[in-house]
Amino acid sequence: MLKRISRHPFRFTGKFIHLFTTMTCAGLDAAQLNFRKKLTLRQKNQWQSKWSRNILMALGIQVRFEGSPPSKGMLVANHLSYVDIMAISYVVPATFLSKAEVRKWPLIGFLTQFAGTLFVRRERKSDLHALTETFSRVWKEDSMIVMFPEGTSSNGDSILPFKSSLLKPACDESQPVTPALVKYECVGGSLEEDVYFWKDMAFAPHLMRLLSVQSVRATVTFGQPQLPPHTNRKQLTQSLWLDVQKMHAAARNH
Repeated sequence: MLKRISRHPFRFTGKFIHLFTTMTCAGLDAAQLNFRKKLTLRQKNQWQSKWSRNILMALGIQVRFEGSPPSKGMLVANHLSYVDIMAISYVVPATFLSKAEVRKWPLIGFLTQFAGTLFVRRERKSDLHALTETFSRVWKEDSMIVMFPEGTSSNGDSILPFKSSLLKPACDESQPVTPALVKYECVGGSLEEDVYFWKDMAFAPHLMRLLSVQSVRATVTFGQPQLPPHTNRKQLTQSLWLDVQKMHAAARNH
C-alpha cells in the first residue's frame, strides 16, 4: 500500500484533500439540515444522490448506466464494494439496505443514517421478520429500496447465490423488483486489490489504495423488472439471480 502511494504521491494527496473536503462539507450540510428542518425520505434520497456524485468525483470515479432506471419498488444488485451504493445512488435516488456495522463507522455512519439507510443484522431473525413493516413504510413514502441479496461482497468472478429472506416484503407488498449489475473498470490499479472491497479487507487501507488508482469507471446495468404478483420469494429470488447472472456473463464477453 505505501509503495503504491509513494509511486503516486501527488495523485494520492490531491484526491485525499478533495475527498476530505467533500466529506466534511457533506457532514456539515447534513448537520445543518437536520437542525433546521425535518426532511422527507424522498428528500433524504435526493440529498444522498447529490453527495454521492460529489464524493465519486473526489475519488476519481466516473459512472454511466445502461437500460432504464426504475422509479419504484425494489432494486437488487451484485455487490463488489462500498462504492456500489454511491454508484447506484448517482443514477437512482433510493433508500438502501445496509449491514448494521456501517452505522458505527466514523462520519460515514452519521451520513448513511441521515440519508435514510435501513440497517439490518442478517444473523438476527427478529430483524428480518420486522423488514416487511419497515419496507412497507418506505414504499408508502414513495421511495425505492435497494439491496444486495448476495449478503456479502465478492471479487466479481461470479454472482453469489441470492438470499431469499430479504425479498419476502416485495412478495407480501406486491412490489416490482428490478435486477441490476454493477461492474468496474480501472486504469493504474487492480480491480481485485484496489477497487473491490471483499475478503477481510480493512476500510482505511483499502481507501488509501483506491485513492492511488489513476481512474475508475463504474457501469450500472438495469434489467427488466419482475412484476407482481410474485408466486413465492424463492422462485422470485432464483429468477432475479439468473437475470443478474446473464448480465454478468454478457459484460464479461463484451
